[in-house]
Amino acid sequence: MSRDRKHGSYFGLTLIIIGLLFLFNSFGFWHFHWSQILVVMGIFFCAAAFTGHDRGPIFPGAIVLLLGLFFLLREYDILDDPMYYMWPVFLIIVGSAFLLLFIFRPEEWGLMIPGGVLILLGLLFLAYNYDIFGYNPWRLVRDYWPIILVLIGIKMLLDSRQGKYHKEPEPEKLSETVVEIPAEKPPASPADNPQS
Repeated sequence: MSRDRKHGSYFGLTLIIIGLLFLFNSFGFWHFHWSQILVVMGIFFCAAAFTGHDRGPIFPGAIVLLLGLFFLLREYDILDDPMYYMWPVFLIIVGSAFLLLFIFRPEEWGLMIPGGVLILLGLLFLAYNYDIFGYNPWRLVRDYWPIILVLIGIKMLLDSRQGKYHKEPEPEKLSETVVEIPAEKPPASPADNPQS
């Protein structure tokens, strides 16, 4: 199945399921919340990444799926704390998407830097918001943000040593057209010239 047909079938299935959710909601069969659309879309993005050669859809798929699950849990009052306590979850969600993309692309270990930093910051802010420890993470960010620049610089240096930034230009492809060049005639010898 071609890539366009596969993406079209995922999109078609997504629309069918979303339409059915709205239809069930209209007839009272199912209590519908908009976060369910995010969950369905995230599942199909992730399915596209798992079944295809392109692993790129795993990043938006993970973000959309985890956001949908987060808001769905809030809708059913499982996570009922105020949002000013819960906002660090968004950092953890984006960091998790980076780490999931790294799992699919282990050669790109630089994905671990933003993933790890976002998850760590999210956990620190959550712990501070719930008074697990009294250290203010904003101070940590203010004092230690240059470490991120150092880590990115180290990754770029390592990549340049491995040749990731200096790719050899591809040789020009020769044209398929063959041009015949007539052979030169050898100089005439004095014996071939009757006028002498």
